[in-house]
Amino acid sequence: MYELFVLACLMSNPNQCITLADLKSPHDTHDKCLARAYVIASELHTHMPDYFLKAYKCFDMNEEEGKINT
Repeated sequence: MYELFVLACLMSNPNQCITLADLKSPHDTHDKCLARAYVIASELHTHMPDYFLKAYKCFDMNEEEGKINT
C-alpha cells in the first residue's frame, strides 16, 4: 500500500510551499500511486490556480515502522 503526498508551491514565491496528502490514498501499487500523482499535477491549477506541483512522493506503508527511505 502506498500513500501519496505532493508539494505545491506558490508561483509568485516558489519558497512558500504546502504539503498535500492525497485523500484517495492508500493505493494498492506504486504504479497506481504515480498515476494519481499525475492526475493531481494536471488538475492542480483548477483547484489552486496560484500554485504549481513541485514534487510528489509515494510512501510505502508496508515498510518497517518508523523507517522511511527518502
